[in-house]
Amino acid sequence: MVTNIRQVQKADAAALAEIYRPYVEETAITFEYEAPSVEAFGERIAQITARYPYLVAEDAAGRPCGYAYASAFKGRAAYDWSVETSIYVLRGLQGRGIGRALYAELEACLRRQNVRNLYACRRRVPAVTALTSRAAGFTSVSAIGSSARSASAPTSSGSGTT
Repeated sequence: MVTNIRQVQKADAAALAEIYRPYVEETAITFEYEAPSVEAFGERIAQITARYPYLVAEDAAGRPCGYAYASAFKGRAAYDWSVETSIYVLRGLQGRGIGRALYAELEACLRRQNVRNLYACRRRVPAVTALTSRAAGFTSVSAIGSSARSASAPTSSGSGTT
């Protein structure tokens, strides 16, 4: 399925924003309620690539079918050797090795940057995502409770604590 993995280009913003959009609109995994505009997505790419790798997987026709990037894990200097990883695959193409290929290349890029710890924060995920994460060598070290909800989810009228 993946014929090429390359560094992101500014011209990829529209295609990658379209891959990202359903994750925002249909799930809570992005922690966003509105999909970013192509311009905003391009700005995110520029900010991330100033320091970290941002990779695009292409299909046989050269169209983006997934992407992965690393970003700062925490803002303090001692965390400079740790990153958070993010990966998105075009809906309908999960389970075909795209995520695994992206993870492998992302890890290789980060190793060359002397990054030692890769973190992948995941909300309750589909089995295919969990399998990709395990295949890439990630292990579960903690579980975060209900920390996000989708924009379409009903709000709670319950008795939360403040």
